[in-house]
Amino acid sequence: AAAKGDDGCLEAFVGALVALEDRGEAVELGTPPSAASMVAHRRALGSPPSPSPVVDTATAHMKLHLLDDPRARCLDGSQAGYYYRPGRGDKWVMFLEGGGWCYTPAQCLHRSRSHHTGSSRTWPLTRSNDNHGPIAPSASLNPDFYDATHVFIKYCDGASFAGDGEYQTLNDGKLHFRGRQILDSTLAALQQLEHGLGTVGNTQVLLTGCSAGGLAVILNADRVARTLPRTVSQFKAAAGSGFFLHQHNAAGFDIYGWEMRQVYHMQNLSGTLSTECQQAQTMGEAWRCVLAPHAAPFVQTPLFLLDSAIDKWQLLCIHNAHALPQDEYTNYMAACGRLWPADSRSPCLAGWGSGLADCSATQMASIQSFAAAFRSQLEHSLVTARRQHGAFISTCDSHCGFTSPEWNVARLSSTSSGKAFSMQQALGTWWHDDDMLATPRPRAWPHASPHVYLPCELHDEPPYQ
Repeated sequence: AAAKGDDGCLEAFVGALVALEDRGEAVELGTPPSAASMVAHRRALGSPPSPSPVVDTATAHMKLHLLDDPRARCLDGSQAGYYYRPGRGDKWVMFLEGGGWCYTPAQCLHRSRSHHTGSSRTWPLTRSNDNHGPIAPSASLNPDFYDATHVFIKYCDGASFAGDGEYQTLNDGKLHFRGRQILDSTLAALQQLEHGLGTVGNTQVLLTGCSAGGLAVILNADRVARTLPRTVSQFKAAAGSGFFLHQHNAAGFDIYGWEMRQVYHMQNLSGTLSTECQQAQTMGEAWRCVLAPHAAPFVQTPLFLLDSAIDKWQLLCIHNAHALPQDEYTNYMAACGRLWPADSRSPCLAGWGSGLADCSATQMASIQSFAAAFRSQLEHSLVTARRQHGAFISTCDSHCGFTSPEWNVARLSSTSSGKAFSMQQALGTWWHDDDMLATPRPRAWPHASPHVYLPCELHDEPPYQ
């Protein structure tokens, strides 16, 4: 959310969009390739080109590269892959794509046949540049990482790059649960380049991602750290909108917990998730380690969270979720936004386009309780207490805000300095480890890391933000 005294998120975002348009920084969407060109491309596809010190990262689109490893398969069995753009120097940013999860075999089969997050068959040959976030090639909007080598790892396994199970056969369709292998094979492929990952000394790597990709960052960061070459001198992880609460819905039912427990068992996540976390759970509860609040305390890699205490997806799909029979789980948002029906009296959180403006006082009190739970679970996760970690937690009802104008517009005060920072500035300060004050300034959490930015308070009456 914007800092107190501002007009709020929406007005700031609109102004930022207008400014970007005036500066000519709109993204080129491009034209999807034909089927024939896609086939020809896949046959000729080899290793990505070596990074060149003269590449124009401001105009170069990211190119698709499919993995050669036959084990690195999407849900439907097609080869997984990544988009790649070489940069200057020895800095790399690897972005894990998001896109929810599939909770049942039938839903995974549907996903594999109808969505780009289950198959690579419809992926375009190139990916347009991002306007915002850590892989945006803009020096003004992304000064810390604009010229890094950017890798956008496509998501097509349905389990946050953590599945490690044999395939299942369902209704004449085979399902491949190979998310862990997709990530491992991508890291191996990047290291095999002539000027690839870690081939020069003092390589710096940021692992980041959004939504299910943000959760993947939390779940995989330590494992990735162990596989990187010794020439990597700095490795940190930044999870965007990945701190999904383990929280009952507004009616008191643990819908999201049930969903993620299904993912854990169906895709065999036990071999990927932290052994220490799983051993710390009570008998039969190791599946909890797929949930961010339970997994985060065991992450040793420096971790920065970019999230919202009233995250849009979480309000719709955790707080406002409704229990469904398994055969009605046609997609990962099937149960979202059903607890408060969409009608003329109460359109509050009825769908992705709705917001808080139409929420009643009772509903807003319920949302306030969710925001309080977010802060509580974040504090108990220890992410905000350890010196190497950090967090930027807004109160904008958005999702993956760090890939939107929020990246540069939303501002919060640091727990150490009291100075307002944008997401971009907060992440950069943590990346460079620049403390604003030697002595932390006492705030709501006096023992927090100096790289913690707390959410603004929501109002009890409209306008709530």
